[in-house]
Amino acid sequence: MVQLTIDEKAAAALSAAREQIELCDASGQRLGYFLPPALHERLLYDWAQSRISDAAIEAARAEIGGASLADVWARLAKT
Repeated sequence: MVQLTIDEKAAAALSAAREQIELCDASGQRLGYFLPPALHERLLYDWAQSRISDAAIEAARAEIGGASLADVWARLAKT
């Protein structure tokens, strides 16, 4: 990840944000978007939740078998 240091005025504006902010240069050209940390985390959580259904989670929990963490590490060490 690249880190960009911004001036205090911009930092204050971004720190106060409660929703997505579109970032533009002086000519109005869109540079990208800023998401406050809470919104970013919420979007990631919602995305992850959409990837697998509750039924699939329950089905995985009900499966018999599997391997212990020690067994997984041992197999990975062999590769």
